[in-house]
Amino acid sequence: MEEIVNYLNDTILILIENAQEIDIDKDFDKGIRFGYYSSISLLLNQADAFMIRDKLKKEIQDFVPENLLQNN
Repeated sequence: MEEIVNYLNDTILILIENAQEIDIDKDFDKGIRFGYYSSISLLLNQADAFMIRDKLKKEIQDFVPENLLQNN
């Protein structure tokens, strides 16, 4: 189980970092960011469904994917 949690921590953090680096002033870039949002949301929802979200890093537990859809 620990390996799965470590994998999710690393993967979700990388996805969040990549998404936040995208400038969403252009429609194409908004689409890319929305793809990251969808992926991150899915992983967090699955972590909830499998009742392991509380085992993820605190910054991931508290992350609100919808914030990715707003201009920084």
